[in-house]
Amino acid sequence: MLDREKQPKYTEIENIRLHEPKCTSLSNKIPLAIFNLGSQDIVKLDLIFDAGIVRQDNPLIASTTIEMLQEGSLQYTGKEIAEEIDFLGAHLHYAIHKDYAKISLFTLKKHAARAFEILADTIKNPLFPKQQLVTYIAKQKQMFQLDMEKVKTLASREFSEKLFGKN
Repeated sequence: MLDREKQPKYTEIENIRLHEPKCTSLSNKIPLAIFNLGSQDIVKLDLIFDAGIVRQDNPLIASTTIEMLQEGSLQYTGKEIAEEIDFLGAHLHYAIHKDYAKISLFTLKKHAARAFEILADTIKNPLFPKQQLVTYIAKQKQMFQLDMEKVKTLASREFSEKLFGKN
């Protein structure tokens, strides 16, 4: 039983074993790092792009683009993408950062080929459907207006400006 009256025993970490990736390139020269971390039946694929906020020509282009990838492709509607990924027991996560964009796919090994196929189509053949784009922009405007009233947001913007300048 855990005794919360006593401080836990302190021990120094003697050895940290970091897994080394197998580094290679795809036939189209895209670098690939593979981590084989055991016998789990799960595959995680991270696609990392030089497409962050600091690389955009116009405000909100990076975040809008990454979000709209989920809304449809030549082969699938946004609803079909979500349903198929869900049916496979997989998960897609889209994120934009200051310096890069990242798409992460988590899936079972047995469904990896199908999940990769869906993801590839959304990246290579996005549609950016007009109605979903209009809805997304309206929602983002509303969220921005609310966010600009928060002290956390205002402080973060002021801090970044003081640290890095206006541009």
